[in-house]
Amino acid sequence: MGKDNSIYAASASLSKLPRARMVWKVLGGVVLLIVIYVTYAIFVDESLDPGIAKYYQKTEVQVPDVQNAVIYLRALDAPAGADLLAFGRADIVNEQRYLDDMLRWRRATGYPYEIKQAIEIKGDVNAALYCNETSLSDLAAREKCISTAGLRSLIERNQEILGRYEHVLALPYYQGTVSRNTMLSLSLAKLYCLNIDLSVREGKVEEAYQLWVAFQRYILRAHGSDSLVVDKSVMLVSEGIGYEALNEIMVANPDVLINHHDEIEQMLKTQGLNSWNFRADFVWYYRNMNRSLEVGASSPIFHPNFIRNRIYRTMVAIESVLDSEDPKDYSRKTLDIWHQYGDIARWSNDYLRDPLNTFPSRYVYCNGLKAYGQIAQNVVRHDDIAGLIKLVIKARQQNITDDQMPAFIQREGNAYPDRIDGLPIVWDAKHRTIGYGDPATYSGLHFRVP
Repeated sequence: MGKDNSIYAASASLSKLPRARMVWKVLGGVVLLIVIYVTYAIFVDESLDPGIAKYYQKTEVQVPDVQNAVIYLRALDAPAGADLLAFGRADIVNEQRYLDDMLRWRRATGYPYEIKQAIEIKGDVNAALYCNETSLSDLAAREKCISTAGLRSLIERNQEILGRYEHVLALPYYQGTVSRNTMLSLSLAKLYCLNIDLSVREGKVEEAYQLWVAFQRYILRAHGSDSLVVDKSVMLVSEGIGYEALNEIMVANPDVLINHHDEIEQMLKTQGLNSWNFRADFVWYYRNMNRSLEVGASSPIFHPNFIRNRIYRTMVAIESVLDSEDPKDYSRKTLDIWHQYGDIARWSNDYLRDPLNTFPSRYVYCNGLKAYGQIAQNVVRHDDIAGLIKLVIKARQQNITDDQMPAFIQREGNAYPDRIDGLPIVWDAKHRTIGYGDPATYSGLHFRVP
């Protein structure tokens, strides 16, 4: 009996051996697959997408530093008497060194830095500009808000830095990014337009007009520049402030519209998104990002091609939206693309494909592209605003009276639609303005009729 039990136990244990081996084989296969996956995900980079080289192919135009506005914009706050060209060049070199140090995990030194004896704008430019905007149709209220003497004092206290900005306006090229001085360049655009207002107040309307022409030509040159989205954003805001300055000139002396009609039409010529050269922006953005990718390429776990492909796919998708969609959908559909490639809070299969590089790809490299839809909408809106000014000019040329204005808008206004918000063109008889929507809500989209 005992012998039979021992034989049974031995046979039972032998019968379990194949099953145990099967389990170990399965577990071994799973571990092997995990090792292969981890090795592939961590150490194997992608091949570049077909077409990526052609997309970013661009003949490099060598812009002389002495003719490049960006070099001098970087030197706006240089100490008095400084060599602005040398200062601007050094600012670019210091910034590149700083970024390279950060990318190589070294202690970054030298940038951003505090400039000793830096020139700054003296006085509250924003408050002065606000007085102009809120008192656009009431000159007495504007004088009370900021007097002509107060405005003159503001301009005189900033002659040196304003002179630097005027030099920038005359330069034929705009290539690169202003970087550290972005907000300072915007403040100087405001100060420059306040100088136009001062000339208008002092009765020098023709001089004010020539100042505006120089400013608008600079903006138009920068439209198609090789720069970054933040620079284009500053240009859009600056252009809007310039439109208000032109409206002041038109109201102060309507003869300007007759004497310079052709030139004004040229300055307000709308060319849509093509005039802003978004492909050049994309190329510039990619090349700037690619510098950091090349620095990190020495690490076996850093996959530059994986990130390059995501930047490329994001840009191609955004460009497709800007080429084919209704302008009012630019921002929403570009945001959808950003959710796909740049939103770290959204799930993506890339987290499985390359978990170590997906986060920097989404958070650093593709994240900055989500603003292009809004920028494109603002470009369209500025084209529409330029159309409003043309409508104001047409009303003046046809000597339209206040009583005739509603019928004039109904007859001519369809040529100047608000393509983003769909607001109707409204005549505000009290303030004698034409604009989109209720003037109490959309005051920035209304212009006085001379």
